[in-house]
Amino acid sequence: MEILKKSSNQARGKWPGPVGSAVMVLFVLSSLLFNRTVQALNQAAGNYGYYLGAYGFNASHTSSNDLPNPPTGLSATVATTSLVFSWTAPTLTRSSTSLNNLSGYCYTTGTSTPSNCVLTDSTTTSTSVTLSGLTPSTSYSINVRSYDTNNNLSATALRGTATTGAASGGSGGGGGGSATSVGVSPSPTTTVTPEPVQTTPTVTVTPEPAAPAQGVKEEQKAAQSLGKDIQSARATLAKKSDPTTSLQIANLLSKSVTDARKASSSAVKLAETALKTTDVAVRTIQKDQSRKGLSASQKRTLQASLKVAQAAVSEARAAVKVAVLADRDAATLVVTVRKQLVSAQKSAKQVTTIAKAMLKTADTMQKAIDRAVSASSKATSAASKAASAAKKK
Repeated sequence: MEILKKSSNQARGKWPGPVGSAVMVLFVLSSLLFNRTVQALNQAAGNYGYYLGAYGFNASHTSSNDLPNPPTGLSATVATTSLVFSWTAPTLTRSSTSLNNLSGYCYTTGTSTPSNCVLTDSTTTSTSVTLSGLTPSTSYSINVRSYDTNNNLSATALRGTATTGAASGGSGGGGGGSATSVGVSPSPTTTVTPEPVQTTPTVTVTPEPAAPAQGVKEEQKAAQSLGKDIQSARATLAKKSDPTTSLQIANLLSKSVTDARKASSSAVKLAETALKTTDVAVRTIQKDQSRKGLSASQKRTLQASLKVAQAAVSEARAAVKVAVLADRDAATLVVTVRKQLVSAQKSAKQVTTIAKAMLKTADTMQKAIDRAVSASSKATSAASKAASAAKKK
């Protein structure tokens, strides 16, 4: 009997640790399963709101009709080793109501049919994407979907395929990767007819004029306007910081920041247009180099012009990258300032503190826009250099 009691006590002392661990593991696994089930039930019920973590999706959107429409009007500007895909932003939701909270686009690309993009893929707030370092005479496809400030993706995507220009052996050498001749001149615009997600559209080629990029005066004015609003808001809050005045300042800053966002987007487009212009200049010079009967002096002039144009391409490409990153920062700041405004409207006690925080957000926004505008200006300057070089025969 004593032996049995001793054995029983030893067993009780041996098993509580492992049993407790097993119970804890089962509890964690069951919690995860429950959370996944909640998410699945929400989606099955048609709740398309933004993700809130372990408890599924916010039900702010109760129908897939609230999702943004996909972008439209896909086109591509073709060069030997680069493509610039462009599209038109959607203005309506699937239910044809106004789309007033468009945030940006996700996209996937490849030489084969790309999969539908998600938010963990590449994203942009611009309505164009530049693909560089490509192989001549090769087809590249793109898949683009729009998403709103709640991270709701469009149910369908815009797809298209374009082919880079052919390379041929022109004279002049020594110019690096962009010195190869292109089998099309001037730079063509490829219009891609959008079709359902499962299919690839057809391609029609029309010429694009090699016009120099325009200036950035309007974008500079927008940046200056935001700066004036920030100074005015700061001066007003320094004199009077009651809840009513603070809320007026919050509304002013939200509107000013949102309006200024258009300047950074426009700056990106100008920079990309400038890059296209520099590409056209390079191809124009290369075409001139391929003419027969050139004198030694003409060959030297064209070679020098080619180097200037190629350097301009590099400058413009670097400027586009800076502008795109700045515009992406600006888009994030717009979302931030809108959230701050909602908080200010809900809390009279905290409205002054929130208004001061919005001033800091607006300051950061102005810096982002200044970066985008400055980059666009550099790209425009590079385009002018390239266009001037192309005129020298």
